[in-house]
Amino acid sequence: MLGGNRRRVAGLGLATLGAALALAAPAFASGDRVVGVRDACDPASFNAALGPGACVRADNSGRFVTFDDFIARVTKRHSHDAWRFDREKVTLKAGQSLVVEPDRGGEFHTFTEVPRFGPGCIPLLNTLVFPGPDQTPVVPDCSTEGLAKSGVPPVPGFQLRPAGLTPGTHLFECAIHPWMRTTVTVR
Repeated sequence: MLGGNRRRVAGLGLATLGAALALAAPAFASGDRVVGVRDACDPASFNAALGPGACVRADNSGRFVTFDDFIARVTKRHSHDAWRFDREKVTLKAGQSLVVEPDRGGEFHTFTEVPRFGPGCIPLLNTLVFPGPDQTPVVPDCSTEGLAKSGVPPVPGFQLRPAGLTPGTHLFECAIHPWMRTTVTVR
């Protein structure tokens, strides 16, 4: 059952990772608000399950979670606490920018604005996280190009700067790991 889904996950991740690598941004200013992106993928087991390059973790600090343990936890709890944005809520004041960057891990993630929190672009994870009948992604564009626009590859120094954040509340989630969520309030 997981075989076909594993290939779809790997194909999406590798293609999107390559496209997103070209989007590197400059260093952040002292007034910027930073959201770190974390995961604990074990390169050997994730790459064996999903294909080469699915986990390119070079950082040997912290914990490592095997692919089988990841799937078991997400199946049981509908999420995994080692895959997260390091801030659940962010408030921006006038003149501040939002910067999203990899903190620890080795998988590709997105920081995608969505109209509501819900299913992402990976059918297997949607089934495990949202056990109900509605598996329709809330992500407007699940194409490789669409995901690359909000992609955060595990590349040291990479930064994503969501543009055009108007006053109000904005919801962001990882389109791959949809339990990774942040609410951004712009004042």
